[in-house]
Amino acid sequence: MVNENEASGSSMEPQAPQEHTTRGKYPMKIFLYGLAAVVAFAAIIAAVAAFRATRQLSANPAVLQFANVLGLSVAKVNGIGISYAEYMGDMAILKKFYETQGAPPLSEDEISDQVLSRLVVSSLIKNYADAYSVRISAKEVEESPFLAQLIAPFSSRAAAEAEVKTRYGLTFDKYLKKVVYPVLLEQKLQEAFAMSTAD
Repeated sequence: MVNENEASGSSMEPQAPQEHTTRGKYPMKIFLYGLAAVVAFAAIIAAVAAFRATRQLSANPAVLQFANVLGLSVAKVNGIGISYAEYMGDMAILKKFYETQGAPPLSEDEISDQVLSRLVVSSLIKNYADAYSVRISAKEVEESPFLAQLIAPFSSRAAAEAEVKTRYGLTFDKYLKKVVYPVLLEQKLQEAFAMSTAD
């Protein structure tokens, strides 16, 4: 009679336990952990550098982007931060405006004070407008006498748009959002406030 083990071709010799080779996995894990540590360290260094740059009022695009991502602010009004990127953008706009006017140059601190006070006031107006449910539509902006007065000295709207681009470095739509909209919102808020206190 033939032994089943012999028939199947396997020997009766005991087999050595199979080794699970993990040698190749450990260097890969170490490499990945090391890479993660280097990336984390680089991110921390970049964050510290960007934070320091914001304290020195850097207008570097990378710093502005980083400040935007981190939500860094230059001031807080009623718990709402005034964005560092918005502040620096408005600083650049106001500097450009003064350069095109040929007026005596203002100091960096004077421009900063103007920008910061305007941003604080705008933030307060937005807060109160929300509280009184006051909104301004695009139609109200387009039909406003304020906008008509801005365009009146020019031969056309296109000429006004070109002048805004030259003076402020802004598109007309951005100018409407940054300048005209806040003025109209403030006017409408004053009306709403007057009506609420008259009752």
